[in-house]
Amino acid sequence: MSGIPEDMMPEVVPSVPVVVQDEDKQAAIRAATYYDRVEAERAEYRRLLEQSKIALEIQIARLGDLQKLLDAERTMHASTQQLLNQKLQDCAELEATLAIERDHYENGAARLGRFEFSRDRKRNGKRSKRNGDSLPDTTGSEVEVDIASSVLASGS
Repeated sequence: MSGIPEDMMPEVVPSVPVVVQDEDKQAAIRAATYYDRVEAERAEYRRLLEQSKIALEIQIARLGDLQKLLDAERTMHASTQQLLNQKLQDCAELEATLAIERDHYENGAARLGRFEFSRDRKRNGKRSKRNGDSLPDTTGSEVEVDIASSVLASGS
C-alpha cells in the first residue's frame, strides 16, 4: 500500500468522532469572525482618517502660503497702479505746461512775423527819416529811438 509496514498498522482503528453541531458555539465563532472583520475595517478607517487629517493640514498650509502670495501680489499691484496714476498725472501736467509754452512761442512767432522793420517799409519820399524820429509799428504804438552821437561816432 503506502509505505507503512503492515506490522505497524494498528489492529483496531478507532472511529472518527462525530462532531456535534453546537449552534451556540457556531454563533460565537461567527460573531468573533464578524468582530475581527469589523475591527480590521475600523483600523483601516482610522488609518484613512489620519491620512486625511495630514492631507488636510498640508492643504491648509498650502492655502495659507497662497494667501500670503496673493496678498503680496495685491499690494504690488496697488503700488504699481498708484505709480501709474502718478505718472499719468505727471504726463498730463507736463503736456499742459508744454501746451502753454507752445502757445506762448507760437504767439511770439506770429507777432514777429507781422513785425516790420523801418528799413523794410516803403517811404513816401516826402522826407527822410532821421535819428530820434518816432516810427509807428504795426500795432500802432510809438517807440522813441534816441541814440547818442557818441555811440554813433564810436561805431563807425
